[in-house]
Amino acid sequence: MSRFVLLLSASLMILVAGCAGGPSTYRQPKIIPEGAVPILRQHVGEVGGPAFPGLYVIRTQRGFDNAGLVRPDRFQVDFASDMVLLFAVGNVSERGHWARIESVLAKDGEYVVRCRYNSPGGVPAQGRYRPFAMVVVPRSDITEARPVLLRSRGLQPPGGY
Repeated sequence: MSRFVLLLSASLMILVAGCAGGPSTYRQPKIIPEGAVPILRQHVGEVGGPAFPGLYVIRTQRGFDNAGLVRPDRFQVDFASDMVLLFAVGNVSERGHWARIESVLAKDGEYVVRCRYNSPGGVPAQGRYRPFAMVVVPRSDITEARPVLLRSRGLQPPGGY
């Protein structure tokens, strides 16, 4: 009888030790919002954006550092709770270009981002300009974004430029 108790207790200890360590199979539920997404902060600039035009969804600090911003250290983002949507116009050779993100909507598992940019067709200036707009939104599991582009001509830049 004591041998049976000893064998049972030894096998129970092995079983408990095997379950205590190992990776958890529990997965966090995906966060997929629907509807209007709140814009927590917005940054705009006439220079310093990425050289290639596009709309970027940035979910990590490493992705933010590699996005092509001239000075990414100017912006503080907590990627544990937030993420960044970056709209870049790319290289332009005239002054007067600007970009702005007007609204963000989550629909069918992707962001629909309403972006406005001004293309004045002005006098060429020395140097290259890289207008951009960046918004900080609450973190989610959405990794795709579709821009809705609105083009303006000759408008004054919005506040913040």
